[in-house]
Amino acid sequence: MEVPAQGLMGNKIWTGLLIGIIIPIISLIIYYVYNFNNITFFAFYNQIAKLRIASSLISLFLLPNLLVFYYFLNREKYTAAKGVLLAVFIYGAIELYFKFYI
Repeated sequence: MEVPAQGLMGNKIWTGLLIGIIIPIISLIIYYVYNFNNITFFAFYNQIAKLRIASSLISLFLLPNLLVFYYFLNREKYTAAKGVLLAVFIYGAIELYFKFYI
């Protein structure tokens, strides 16, 4: 019996987790390049820390994960969707840390 190929995005939890972690980072880079390309990334980070908006930006950068989550749900790749959800929970813990301790 031959097992069908899963393709590039298989139905594995680590696939969803990896994509769920990378998408917000790509969103951050796009936001930085589009809005703050005249300052260094470290100056950008210092400005975020000074204004105390890190938790708000993390929430904003997690929005594209919704698209990936629903993509996996529509393709019936439920295990990969769980990985994206796990990445959102990890980012949520980081967001709480930034909100209350930094």
